Amino acid sequence: MLPSASSLALIIVHPAMMDRPRPADAEDALRDSNALLRAVTEGTDDWVYVKDRDGRLLLVNPAICKAFGKPSEDLIGKTLAEYVPNPEEAEAIRNNDTRVMESRCAQRFEQTITIDGAARTQLATKTPRFDAAGNVIGLIGISTDITDRKKAEQALEMTNEALAATVAEKTAGLTELTQHLMRIAEDEKAKLAAELHDELGSLVTAIVLDAELVLKDLPATSPKLVERQKEIIELARRAAQLKRRIIEGLRPLLLEQFGLVPALRDHLRQWKATTGIAPREYFREDLVGLDRDAALALYRVAQESLTNIARHARAKHVLVKLDQTPAGIVLVIEDDGIGIARETLQRPTSHGIFGMRQRIAGFSGTLTVEPGAKGKGTRITVHLPPDRETGMQRTSSSETAVRGNAGM
Repeated sequence: MLPSASSLALIIVHPAMMDRPRPADAEDALRDSNALLRAVTEGTDDWVYVKDRDGRLLLVNPAICKAFGKPSEDLIGKTLAEYVPNPEEAEAIRNNDTRVMESRCAQRFEQTITIDGAARTQLATKTPRFDAAGNVIGLIGISTDITDRKKAEQALEMTNEALAATVAEKTAGLTELTQHLMRIAEDEKAKLAAELHDELGSLVTAIVLDAELVLKDLPATSPKLVERQKEIIELARRAAQLKRRIIEGLRPLLLEQFGLVPALRDHLRQWKATTGIAPREYFREDLVGLDRDAALALYRVAQESLTNIARHARAKHVLVKLDQTPAGIVLVIEDDGIGIARETLQRPTSHGIFGMRQRIAGFSGTLTVEPGAKGKGTRITVHLPPDRETGMQRTSSSETAVRGNAGM
């Protein structure tokens, strides 16, 4: 005979009922769970607490009681304002609690609590607490004391700041020394240029004049020596030209007498004659001028940059631009050559970049080196701000600007 539906149900349900724990077993499990919870909360130095939605303490562990010097009975049911002495700290912690409950997500905060005059920093992890319907009814929190770690971090930060200040001071000293040596070198160059101009120049001029006087009498007295005398005169004139080039390299006279723009134009003319490359120029009209030292620094940067282009770049086109913006004077030297490798750029002494930067740093300026247009070649940009250190003033009429094609 087949079992009835009711008897089948009993057959199905009965084994499940046999697996249900006995009341004694459930009590043992609850007791074990509570013992585990006590072991976790009582055996840690971290603060473990439960709060209701109004911020009242529902559970505190012994670490909290020890910190405040109160039994749990004196803390349970209390709000922050009642057990945290500092009102500002209590308000900040309450705001953090509110954010956790409103966001319905666990969050982590750094919070400060001052007890008996000693401020302690904590890293608090707080999680919203829900009822069976999913409503937020409070929060559960664990706070770890990180005061010693924060002090160590602050000490390390102070050490780093002191180290940075020392490095900055030493760097400033080295920069000042470098600039001082550069000024000495420029002064020595100026003295040497003056001596070459006055002493050697006079001697060469006298040699040429005397040789030309002798040449007038040679056809009648010694015809065979005429050609030889002409060669001597030509050599003396070459020596005079060489003297002028040396003086120009030591201290450009045009820069001294007429200013930066004419000196750059003349240097570009000579550079074109040497390299066969016709630079494109852009010199702004009515350019705001510089004092002698700042103008010399810009000239030396242009000189060094053009020398590097001639030696290394394999360029076909070069742009030299001297402009003025509200932010100051801008000098740009750009080529379309092979460029400078990144690892080379990372070496500050490559291609005289370190020296150029030191020159410009003496006037609170900056020098940047980057790839040129469309990533090809190299662009050097110098910026001098319009402050007192650059000695900017209106240029004379001799520095009339020359416009050229500014594009590469």
